[in-house]
Amino acid sequence: MSAAEALREAGTERLTREHLDAIRGLASQAWFGRCAVLHDERGKPEEIYFWGCSGD
Repeated sequence: MSAAEALREAGTERLTREHLDAIRGLASQAWFGRCAVLHDERGKPEEIYFWGCSGD
């Protein structure tokens, strides 16, 4: 996801695990997925989070 989307949905450009509830709704359509870089408490990129919705 873009920095602008993160800022709009979670109030910050540096997402952490605490922001997951705020962004999960961005991939609610069937056959649609997203990814976001999650940061640690120091602001360092820590992991890539993938989520989405299959068409099943």
